[in-house]
Amino acid sequence: MEWKIEKYKRVLLVTSGGIGRNIFATAVIRNLKKAYPDIDIFVMCGCPDIFQNNPNVKRVYGFDKSQHLFEDYVFENKESIILDVEPYRHPDYLSGNKHVVECWCELLGIDCDSTKPDLFYVKNELAISQDFMTKFTKPLVLFQHTGGKAPDGITPQHRVSAKDAMYRRGLTDSVIQEITDKLIADGYIVGSIQHPNQFQPKGSELIHFPIRAVIGLIPYAEGIIATDSFLQHAAVAFNKPAVVCWAGTSPEKLGYEIHKNLRRSVCTTPECHRPNSYAFDIQSNGMMWNCPYSEVCCDYTADEIINAYKELKGDRYTEVVKEFEMANKNCKEDKQIDDKHGCQCKSA
Repeated sequence: MEWKIEKYKRVLLVTSGGIGRNIFATAVIRNLKKAYPDIDIFVMCGCPDIFQNNPNVKRVYGFDKSQHLFEDYVFENKESIILDVEPYRHPDYLSGNKHVVECWCELLGIDCDSTKPDLFYVKNELAISQDFMTKFTKPLVLFQHTGGKAPDGITPQHRVSAKDAMYRRGLTDSVIQEITDKLIADGYIVGSIQHPNQFQPKGSELIHFPIRAVIGLIPYAEGIIATDSFLQHAAVAFNKPAVVCWAGTSPEKLGYEIHKNLRRSVCTTPECHRPNSYAFDIQSNGMMWNCPYSEVCCDYTADEIINAYKELKGDRYTEVVKEFEMANKNCKEDKQIDDKHGCQCKSA
C-alpha cells in the first residue's frame, strides 16, 4: 500500500504492545523522520516514557490520554495522517525472512538504515542511575529471566497462567536460581529485572522501578543476561552486548547481532512464536493453543548460559571482581568504613 505520506504535515504513528515493541519502534521513527524530515511525528503508544527526549518525536500520547485525537487528526485537520499498521502480520515476518523493524518500515514505504533502537537520556537521569550503582560493592549483572505479561498473583498457578497466554520465552525457575547462585558465588550481584509477582531468585536484588530508571542502569551494569524481552532491545541502544536466550522467537526476527544469541532447536517447529503467531491458533475447545512439548525450548542449563556469559566477557569476568574487591579494600582502609555498612565509594 502506498501511503503518500509526503502529502501531510503531521503523522500520528500508533504503536501498541509492550515495552520491547515500543523500544524497537524508535528505530522505525528514526527512519520515518529520515525519509520525511519536514513532517512532525506524533506517537500514540502504551509506554510514553520510552519516547521521552526523542528529538524525532514532536509529542507523545498514552493510550489512556487519547481523547479527541481522532477528531483532531482526521476530521478537523486534513493535513494529518494516522499510521497504524501491524508488522507482526507482515508475510516476511511470519516466514522469518526479515526483522520486525524492517517489516514495519516496509509497510510504511520507507527505507530502513538499521534496526538499532534509539533511547535518549539527559545528564541528570544518567547521574541518578550512576549514583544508585554506588550502593553495590560488587559488579552488577542485570538478569531479565521472565518477560511478557505480569501474573495477576504470586502463586505458581498465576505464573503458569501468565506464561500460557503468550509464546514461550522465560527460563525455568530452577535454572534462574542456579544462574543466580553461580554468579553470586563468583563475586557478582544479580539484579533481577522483573515484576514482583514473577519468580525472584533468592539472593538477588529486585529491580522494579519506573522503566526509564531500570533502563538507565544499563550503561553502568557490568553485564546483561536476558530473554526476548525489553532489556535486550534497550541494551542495543547503549551498544551493550548481552547473552540472550531465545525460545519461542528468533533473533533474526526480533534480535540483534551485537548480542550473543543462544538458540535451541528441540522440536519440530522451533522458534514458532505461538500462541500469538497471528495465525489464529485456537484449539477446538476454544482455548489458546498450548505447546505439546511444554517449555522444552526454554529448558537451558545454567552452565551453558554462564559459559556463554564468560565467553562474552572474556578475562573481564574475573578481573572486574578483583577490581571491585581492591577498590572496596582501599576505601575501607582510607575511610574506615566497616563491613556492616558497606562501602559507598563512587570508585567502587
